Amino acid sequence: MRKIYLAMLILFLTTISYAKINVFIDISTSFLKPADTEYAKIYGDKIFYPEIITGIKLFKDIYIFGTYGFINIKGDIIDIGAEVNASSKQSFISFGIGYEFMAKKKISLKISGGIVLINYEERAYLSDILLDNYSGKNTGYKLDMGLFYNFSNNFNISINAGYFNSQNTTDYKKKLSFGGIKAGVGLGIKF
Repeated sequence: MRKIYLAMLILFLTTISYAKINVFIDISTSFLKPADTEYAKIYGDKIFYPEIITGIKLFKDIYIFGTYGFINIKGDIIDIGAEVNASSKQSFISFGIGYEFMAKKKISLKISGGIVLINYEERAYLSDILLDNYSGKNTGYKLDMGLFYNFSNNFNISINAGYFNSQNTTDYKKKLSFGGIKAGVGLGIKF
């Protein structure tokens, strides 16, 4: 699946470079404070995850964007008296619209919002025995803000913060909340 995404990205960038459209790609590393307190107890309250953001400027300050990020983490469930191992895999794909405000010649502020699609799989093991497994897909919303320093016409660094959330209920009527508050740094390129 990742090979397909990479091929699509290369095709997209090649097309854009010939069309003279203003495109950007940012690679960000973020820390996530999970919205779900049970999730935070198992996996920690600061989870590292990478994210790639691509966008196309439609007008002078308005752009559309798409992002992809993922979490693949292991944890321990302590509350039940036995050593139960847990694993979580989540991927986030989002689309939306944003606004870029040039504060100074080299400094800009981006504000964006959109829809996030979350794929998830959670598992709990006792030794090698699978105790619980649930997976699914869900939609939610995403809000982001970033401060960018453009050290050339084509490259920038950024500090970003945001929030995304999506909620679902398992077959056992357990409420799941995905996403949370995030903060990170990034490196970007513009075409």
